Amino acid sequence: MDEDEINILEAKVNSLLAFSDRLLEENEQLKRQQRQWAEERVQLQNKNNQASDRIKTMIDRLKKTGDKTTPSDSLK
Repeated sequence: MDEDEINILEAKVNSLLAFSDRLLEENEQLKRQQRQWAEERVQLQNKNNQASDRIKTMIDRLKKTGDKTTPSDSLK
C-alpha cells in the first residue's frame, strides 16, 4: 500500500468512528426518551385510575341518594 491508499483508508476509518459515535449518542437519547415516555405513561394510568375511582364513588353516592327518595317524594 502506498501513502495515498493509507491516507484514504485512515479517512474512511475516522469517518466510520465518527458515525459510530453519533449513532451511540442517538441511541442513548432514544433510550432516555423511551424512559421518559414510560414514566409519563405510568403517571397517566394512575391519573386515569384515580378519575375512574372518583366517578365510581360519585355514581354510588347518586344511587344511594336515589334509593333514599320514594316516588312520592319526587312529586312534591
